[in-house]
Amino acid sequence: AVSFGLSHSIVVLAYAGGTNSLSVSATRFVLPIVALLAFLVIKRERVSLPYRHAIWAVGLGILTAAYTFALLSALERLPAGIAMLVFYVFPILTGVIVAVMGWTPFDRKAAGASFVALLGMGLTLGVRFDAYSLPGLSLAFLSALGLAVVSAASVRVIAATDPVRTTLYMSVAALACLVAVVLALGGFQWPKTQGGWIAFVLSHAFYAIALIGYFVALAWVGAATAATLGYLQPLVV
Repeated sequence: AVSFGLSHSIVVLAYAGGTNSLSVSATRFVLPIVALLAFLVIKRERVSLPYRHAIWAVGLGILTAAYTFALLSALERLPAGIAMLVFYVFPILTGVIVAVMGWTPFDRKAAGASFVALLGMGLTLGVRFDAYSLPGLSLAFLSALGLAVVSAASVRVIAATDPVRTTLYMSVAALACLVAVVLALGGFQWPKTQGGWIAFVLSHAFYAIALIGYFVALAWVGAATAATLGYLQPLVV
């Protein structure tokens, strides 16, 4: 959660340095892929997933690409704190999804805690939603919905395989999807200043730590708990 928060804070400086949300989205899965492949090679474990689980992982990777791009686009249109506040309805959405699907009983205490945390952050930030970009707010909410679906569904795939290979497949699918979009739209827009490059690299490094850590956490404590504990992220932002 801390690493996600640092990544999403620092990326604003990368935007100021000349890059854009699509270029950041399309490249931030490279480090997780390298790290996960290195881990599997060192441990001498196989990389492949069973066909059915691989299809699910690829599908979740495409959805991950979509919600990642939506959130980074929101961060271009909104102050970082406001974008993250809207994005953090995702723990509540995750709890609702797993309860509706019958995967985990509906935890009223966790739902209540999430609502109170969200309200508290809104009061702290002094939010007035009429003062902000409606497209930006919509993108932040769609990103939250996307992560909620990925969090809920990936637990099922991880339980049948393991978090490392599942995260690897998801990252490769997300990378391929976003790179294809960037190339179709005219290519990458790289930072133009030294500060922009430093922020670009640091944002990617923190994102790699966060992404791998989050999906391992899903395997250890479940979607609802991992999502709720993630409320530390907007506080960091």
